[in-house]
Amino acid sequence: MNYFENMEIFRWISIEDQVDLSDFCQIQYIKAWDVLFHEWDIPQALYVIVDGAIRVEKNVLGEIKELAVLEAGDMVWEMAFYGEPPKRNATAIAQKDATLIVMLFFSLNQIITKHPQLHLKLQEIITDRMLKNKNI
Repeated sequence: MNYFENMEIFRWISIEDQVDLSDFCQIQYIKAWDVLFHEWDIPQALYVIVDGAIRVEKNVLGEIKELAVLEAGDMVWEMAFYGEPPKRNATAIAQKDATLIVMLFFSLNQIITKHPQLHLKLQEIITDRMLKNKNI
């Protein structure tokens, strides 16, 4: 099975590599209002939204601020992946029932080592999200 064949961010990866990566992934279903992870958790995986919506929020001086509502094709993870030490920078809550692809970090490390253009695209996403959230 190939979870990534129709996802824009993975278009630089060969079909064979997409299938190999898919073999290391699993599908997770969460219900509306379930917490996917909490701010400050130690990250183990990234999530790609297949369907549904995930609300990302951050506690800023005791006030909860919405950072984004992510939908199909979006990833939930990347800020934690590049942090040192790695930690979740926000809380992710299902805004409605969602289906997610779960990719462990070691699998992602292998694929970005083989495909540096994917790494560059992920860095673009991170930079964009950091700019959007810099005043929060």
